[in-house]
Amino acid sequence: MQFFSSLNQIVESARNNFHFLMKFGDKKHLKQMQKGKIYMKRLKYYNDLEEKTGKTDRFDGKWKLEGAELLVYNGLMKTPFLIGKSNDVTVSFGYENNPVLCLFCFDKRNMFNYTNENDYIKFICGFTDKQKQELENDFGESVLVILDTDEFIKRISSVFTRNGIIYRYGLISYNTGNSEDRIKSIFQNSSNIVFNKDLIFNYQQEFRILITNRAVEDHFELDGMDLSDISKIYPTKEFLQNQFEYHQHYSIKE
Repeated sequence: MQFFSSLNQIVESARNNFHFLMKFGDKKHLKQMQKGKIYMKRLKYYNDLEEKTGKTDRFDGKWKLEGAELLVYNGLMKTPFLIGKSNDVTVSFGYENNPVLCLFCFDKRNMFNYTNENDYIKFICGFTDKQKQELENDFGESVLVILDTDEFIKRISSVFTRNGIIYRYGLISYNTGNSEDRIKSIFQNSSNIVFNKDLIFNYQQEFRILITNRAVEDHFELDGMDLSDISKIYPTKEFLQNQFEYHQHYSIKE
């Protein structure tokens, strides 16, 4: 049992350690993933998909800057001789053909309230109304729930390492193209362009895995990551209506 010095510390610890990964999609494909097949579409697939479904984010994996201005200087002159303005400019670092695996991260953003019981904190968790609507309508009839996130990362890392695959993973940050957070993130590492999306998509709470040393024309497949013992498949519609309880047991030091 973990020891804490205050109730606030218990709550904060529980929130930070609460996370489950989920993959929404067709039941047939989710069963294949559960049995060990890693299937990843190239990033451009999601650009094209969003165009077809009428969604506004055609810039997944790109960087859209608004209110751009181009100034051209002649040699050492301090004043520009040509000035151009644009409503927006789109920057790409060429990740459109890299494979990505996109999952939903059910975490502290889904913790609504809590009560303090005898020796544990009880959190009530669930999906927001926006998530219920969007995930049911656009993300597939079934959901694969991964019950042990750390073990999932361990297994997929092992498979990738054995096959010489260089990758990175993490949560998507939701912001705007001109925000300081996105600018700093991309300047720090160019592949962060794939891990930033516009705020209107924050209901997706996406956890993304990106392969950085492979380019594909359509998709990437790899076997060897069985998830049968740490995952379950449910119908999306029924699953989204569930209310979840999360218990954090504790003992406070005197």
